[in-house]
Amino acid sequence: MIIAPTTIPYVGSLFLLILIFALPRFAEIEEEIFRRGTPNWKSGFIRSVVFGLIHCTAGVSIGIGLALSVAGLWFTYQYFKGGVKRSTAYHAAWNLSIITLFAVFLLTA
Repeated sequence: MIIAPTTIPYVGSLFLLILIFALPRFAEIEEEIFRRGTPNWKSGFIRSVVFGLIHCTAGVSIGIGLALSVAGLWFTYQYFKGGVKRSTAYHAAWNLSIITLFAVFLLTA
């Protein structure tokens, strides 16, 4: 018999806590892969679409993946303004905002 981790007391909360601390590193890795070395907006657009669609491998729909391409364009803009450190900071803030909204939703549902 398989037991979902969220049915075990506190496992879901522990997972969210670990995820919150890991998200900035995940953002850094994604920025290194998708933004570093981007020479112009044409390349930035292509990389942003790939960035959005790669999230489909985590189970998000194509529509959400394409919507995440818009976030990728915002991170590309930040990259052009201040490099990978700046785009990583914005990406990490985005990730933490999303996970915070998700946690609030779970706690109030």
